[in-house]
Amino acid sequence: MVVEWQIRMAQALSSDVMRDIANDARRSSRPGTVIDGTDAKPKPKAEGPKGDAVTPLRPPEGISIIDQLCDEQDRRDRAALMETIARSEAARRKANDTP
Repeated sequence: MVVEWQIRMAQALSSDVMRDIANDARRSSRPGTVIDGTDAKPKPKAEGPKGDAVTPLRPPEGISIIDQLCDEQDRRDRAALMETIARSEAARRKANDTP
């Protein structure tokens, strides 16, 4: 179903541009470009913008300690939740057993 904005958009562009867009879409399932008609990908740089060596990305210093702290707190939270559930279940059973 073609909506009004699609019709206005098609009318605003020249037929050459629309043809290039359609051909580009048919040519590949990868997104292409209509600007220069190529599917060129930028090549990775071996240098930073100032000509210095590129440092690979890695987690910040100390993140492993933070991960350990979070894992320990998760363990404690799970244990507390299990204890709360067990107490609640015991209270429910006791309430159901007494006449």
